Amino acid sequence: MKNSQHTKQFCLLPLRVQIPIAYNKIQSITECKKDLVIALDGMRIYPCQIEAVNNSEYNVTCGTGKKATIEHHEIYKMIGIDDQLLLLYRKNPDDPGVLFAMTQTEKLPIQVCKGVVNFAANVEFSGTDSTSSPTIAVIVDTSIIILRLSVTESLEGVTRKWVELHKVQIRTQCLSVAIALPSILVQCPSQNVTVNLSQKINENDYMILSNSANNSENPYNYPNSPNVFFVYTNKQASLMNTSKNFALVNTPVKFQTPQIEHAKADNLYASISHNNVTVYNFESTRQKRIVSSLSFPECNHICSYQSKYFIVSNEKQIFLVTECTEAYHNIIEGNLDQAVASIKNLNTDILAAIFEQLWQAEFKQHALSMLKIKELHPALIDIVNLFKMIKTDGLKSDTKYLNFASQTDDQKLAKILTDSLIAIRGTNPSEYTRKIVDTALFEIYAYQEDIPKLSAFIDEVPLLSNESIRAFFNEVESPTYAMYLAFIGNNTEAMEVFKKLQNMDQVILDEITQQMIRNSSDWKFCKANTTWLIQISPLHACRVLTSESVKSGKALKFCKKHFEKFYPTVLHGILDHKDVMNRSDLVNNYAKCICQLLLGLNDENFNRDSVAFCKCVIANPNASIQEIEEELGNDFIDVLRRFPKDTDANNLLFLVNQIPSTRVQVEIYRAAGNVEKALSLIWGDKNEDPDIAVLEQFCRESSDPSAAFMVLIKLMKEKLPADKEMSVLMNLLAQNMSVIDVSSALANINENQKLEDVASFLESSYRKLVTMRKDAELDAAFASSNEFESEYQRIRLESQSIQLTTQTICPKCKQPIGYQYVLRAPNGTLYHWKCLQANQT
Repeated sequence: MKNSQHTKQFCLLPLRVQIPIAYNKIQSITECKKDLVIALDGMRIYPCQIEAVNNSEYNVTCGTGKKATIEHHEIYKMIGIDDQLLLLYRKNPDDPGVLFAMTQTEKLPIQVCKGVVNFAANVEFSGTDSTSSPTIAVIVDTSIIILRLSVTESLEGVTRKWVELHKVQIRTQCLSVAIALPSILVQCPSQNVTVNLSQKINENDYMILSNSANNSENPYNYPNSPNVFFVYTNKQASLMNTSKNFALVNTPVKFQTPQIEHAKADNLYASISHNNVTVYNFESTRQKRIVSSLSFPECNHICSYQSKYFIVSNEKQIFLVTECTEAYHNIIEGNLDQAVASIKNLNTDILAAIFEQLWQAEFKQHALSMLKIKELHPALIDIVNLFKMIKTDGLKSDTKYLNFASQTDDQKLAKILTDSLIAIRGTNPSEYTRKIVDTALFEIYAYQEDIPKLSAFIDEVPLLSNESIRAFFNEVESPTYAMYLAFIGNNTEAMEVFKKLQNMDQVILDEITQQMIRNSSDWKFCKANTTWLIQISPLHACRVLTSESVKSGKALKFCKKHFEKFYPTVLHGILDHKDVMNRSDLVNNYAKCICQLLLGLNDENFNRDSVAFCKCVIANPNASIQEIEEELGNDFIDVLRRFPKDTDANNLLFLVNQIPSTRVQVEIYRAAGNVEKALSLIWGDKNEDPDIAVLEQFCRESSDPSAAFMVLIKLMKEKLPADKEMSVLMNLLAQNMSVIDVSSALANINENQKLEDVASFLESSYRKLVTMRKDAELDAAFASSNEFESEYQRIRLESQSIQLTTQTICPKCKQPIGYQYVLRAPNGTLYHWKCLQANQT
């Protein structure tokens, strides 16, 4: 990409001047004899040497400071000329002041002139009058006085004195002056005045030319070339040719706000307001014209440096105006790699400077995209602080990279920041960067009250700055604050916060349940909080009691004693727990309990309190009998299918005919192994039009699908008419060939069946069988290969040693691993077995 394709862009590169004293305000800045001179409050002057390492890095060395104190005065303006530093002091901002001069070697400043309104240093151009000594123009009252430095040497030493050369009477108030000998341009309130000091009318008077002008607002002028002056007034800047009746050389550059200071470097000008720096030129063609504005809140001063740089300052900091056109536009266009390649020396300062300008120019999304550049990561603490919701009180940085970017609470930008932080987190950053990332992510999720994301994030064991998190919450009790308390181990305090919440939705109840499950090894804690939770949400309380981390015997005993009506739910939940010793007894007790409830549903004296544990009843106390029957039937069928070996199906057969639910009867017959009876029930009285899909599904779900299908085929032969039997049978075989003994099934075909009725089926069946055989061979080959790979990986993992000490902490519960059962995650992290099981629930 070529720079000419885009408007030039600049950024503010911080010059980290290490001034050895504390100060409150930078009074002025200027260049003097290749040094950057800084005037501070208290009238202390410091020269600084700036060495360019490359186009984006500078070394700044601060020299020995001087105190240039004039009692009751402050430095208003400062200009360097040759080795002379000229300082205009004022008591009050609107009053004339006293002009002093000093050099680096002199201890005290020398008074130059009193009653000074403004002054300017002579600018020399080739082909014009040259001077051997520094020359200045000073406004005193309504006159312009031209002074030149005179240096004399004697035995007593060197004497410096400013001598008056000319005095020009303008005879009206003068506001600003510029001098390029022999020409002078003066801005007055209602006119511009030019004087040629080489053209006198008489011994005392000079030829004065003027034109009408309105110079009411911050007038300023500066020589651009012989007879052509830069002129600013009334929010516009232009070039004026004084030899051609004050004609404007160009179209003026207009500003939105008043500009307070100006500077020239090479062929560029820069003007500052209190919020912006504008860099521009006066080229006539659109392609060469430059007008670029930089955001710089609280900007106070500007000067040129070595005639090719601009340096600006606010009350505390100093910046170098640096071009960044190519990188700036590449970032906006999404070409980060090209942007990085365009910066000759990539460092955090230049990246942060570009970031800040993009952010202030309302390209905030593009600025945040720069977080993909790792060299910007040292500025991460400043970037996250741009978001109002984030607090980083406990995270300090020695270097501040963003100096004036404004804060935002835009949640769309927060989402972009979140994605960027997650990406940084995956790059294995330093501990300090990781703490910034994790703290910011935690606070964003908490601010957005995104409990599921916050919960999942906590599961990853983030590295948090607790001081920052405490500042973020500021002791305001909320669900996310409770989650934080639990994360740092204050579980009892966390539950107390949860209990004070006025509104608890499903998400909050889920989180409370997870917190209780994580700490269910503390049975006292678990009992106390389950007693509270069961009043709020019985189903969530039952989830706690049925978690793997709670001993099943304790859970059943506690529920039976305190919350007996929810005993069936807890019993159902613990049936598959590993610590259950009498599983068969519990399974049959549960089955018997549900059977009795199903039998009594249609009794007019049925007690609805006996089904208070049902989800539908908890959600709606007036739930219909059909809803209750469906839920009980689902739970009963679930147990029969999950625990077929533990179920005493024969006892259930005595009750089967009394149970009103056909699908429950079917499951009892299935559990008892009476497939034929089960299929007959499904078939029902629809002899010629049964629901074949339901019958197929039953057979496929049976413990022996092939045998079940053979029973179904036999049933079909008995109940279907001959003309329909063959088509149904062929379709059944075609759809379930992988689980049916086809040869046995074909034996059921009638001997007098015509060959053409089964020919197409036999042909397609043969093709399917061949395909199935080939697929089986491929599957076997892959299985063998995978088995070898698994064995290899197992041997590798088994060969790794795992060291357990008293300092080994489980990331889930943050307790020592100790000598409990341990699981090793694929990434090598060690967990308590119960902690991982609790997470899975």
